[in-house]
Amino acid sequence: MKPCPDLLLVTRNTDNHPQRKTGWDCARQEYHGSPLLVLGIAFIKRENWILTGFQSRDEEEQQRLQFERQRRGYDPSLHPHHANSHESRSKHCPKQVLENLVGKAEVDREIECLRDTSLMEFHSRGEKVGLAEFLKEIETTFCPLLRTTQQP
Repeated sequence: MKPCPDLLLVTRNTDNHPQRKTGWDCARQEYHGSPLLVLGIAFIKRENWILTGFQSRDEEEQQRLQFERQRRGYDPSLHPHHANSHESRSKHCPKQVLENLVGKAEVDREIECLRDTSLMEFHSRGEKVGLAEFLKEIETTFCPLLRTTQQP
């Protein structure tokens, strides 16, 4: 018999279609099975979540961030919800903003943004991009599961 996972984690983005979150929430209400289901719905794009964790690590990135602040009229790391366009050529496209900050195809740098940022910052900065809601769900659904499966 194959082992069954204790948790199913699904992350999606809305691509600027808020009704997609509603659809996923409805699907979750209909799901009554095992494993537990945790949804992470990124408002506009997953890049908005990465932006919440961006902190410049050197002078070059500090200059890029300053340029982005001036160009956009907001700090994309403090206000990632303002990067809210699905259009790739828009100055408010989260993919474009992130690429301008970390470089093209810099997956390792994106991972650093997630790994090196405190949960408190993610909760406060990620409120309007769906990240705070996802973290709350992890804390209330997944963390208790870990506590019950720990060995003494």
